Amino acid sequence: ERSLLLSLRILCAAAAREKAFMRSIEAATGGRASSSSSAQLSVVPTLLFKGPIHGSYAHRFVREETVSVSRLSNLFVTNASSAGDLRGGSPEILPIITDYVGYCSSLSTGDPQGIARNAFGIVSYMTHTMPQAECVPSLCGPDDVNAIRLTNAF
Repeated sequence: ERSLLLSLRILCAAAAREKAFMRSIEAATGGRASSSSSAQLSVVPTLLFKGPIHGSYAHRFVREETVSVSRLSNLFVTNASSAGDLRGGSPEILPIITDYVGYCSSLSTGDPQGIARNAFGIVSYMTHTMPQAECVPSLCGPDDVNAIRLTNAF
């Protein structure tokens, strides 16, 4: 439960800061990056997860990396559909997150509704960033035509 709570918090933080981040990317690229498509961006990573090699100065040299920047909502939908194609129908992430909207934690973190609150934050983010025709089927999954899963979660 703790790992789930922390993962949902990270996703909520990314969603909360996405609009400002996308605006700064558009300003940096001269408006070439649209909010609906992914943009290529060159960055110099300052947070490295590799330890220095003892006796070497190689860790002091950083290199420029090219990353593809996309909206979080596009990644949720794109990764779910491509993962299903590659792995023969693996579960989509959004319906699973939707199931946690009504979840009450038994973990003694001092916040029994933390998982539900963060899951609701992601559902709310998706409803504000996607068209309704795409949003409801994405949140409910391909098998839930009548949105029973979403209704039960709330």
